[in-house]
Amino acid sequence: MLNRPSFNLRRYIFFIFAIFLCGLIFIVDNFTNKGISNFIPNNVSIVSNFKISEKFLENDFLMMFESKSNLINENLRLKNEVLELRRLKELNFQLTEEIESYSQFIKKAQLEDANYISTRLILKNSNEELLINGGRDLNFKPGDLVLNNQYVIIGYLEEVFNDYSILETLNSPDFSIQMIDKYNNIYTVTNSGNQIFLNSNADVINYDVNDILFTDTTLGSNGSYPFLKLSDFELTYANNKLSGFSNNIFEINMRTLLYVENN
Repeated sequence: MLNRPSFNLRRYIFFIFAIFLCGLIFIVDNFTNKGISNFIPNNVSIVSNFKISEKFLENDFLMMFESKSNLINENLRLKNEVLELRRLKELNFQLTEEIESYSQFIKKAQLEDANYISTRLILKNSNEELLINGGRDLNFKPGDLVLNNQYVIIGYLEEVFNDYSILETLNSPDFSIQMIDKYNNIYTVTNSGNQIFLNSNADVINYDVNDILFTDTTLGSNGSYPFLKLSDFELTYANNKLSGFSNNIFEINMRTLLYVENN
């Protein structure tokens, strides 16, 4: 407690001395034509001498942006290459599939003079009709038979346009085709919309439920192609007539390679 007034007194003396010193410097500075004021900025620098090189300003920033642009372009190029590789892989798979399908088809084909044109399904339209690639541009005609790679009939061409055709199959409500068995019994196969029907065109004396129905040149076909088995139907034999029905829904894969018999 006794030292506190002495401490305050020293602070006052130091404060007065500081004021006196500042005033003295101010007076001396005025009498020396601002010698002291000019000495400090002329001799003391608080600014760094570091300089940014013109090369960095002119080139390095440009190189940074150019490098970023190159990376973006490289990424786009790699992305396009990946997409192209995927497309080529899909194309290679499709071509391999077509070669295998054609090889199977040729092994089963029995008509050397027949002309077959390969095609694929395009889509199913709003009327549930199947459209295939190729039409008048490939010389397709209404009634041309369409086979799969197992050399089995899946339908025929109903209408033919410039570059596509409408394929009638067993699922088509207006489907109708004539077939023959090994006993030369002739049958008509139709679709009512819900069921597939089989009816003999004349009296049937002999038949085999395991027999396969074929097309025949006597029925307007260019050759003999397998279609269905009699065992595919629930058969009824009455009054020397054979009839039957089937609830089986015919399915066809959109990727299936098809062959149009075109002569």
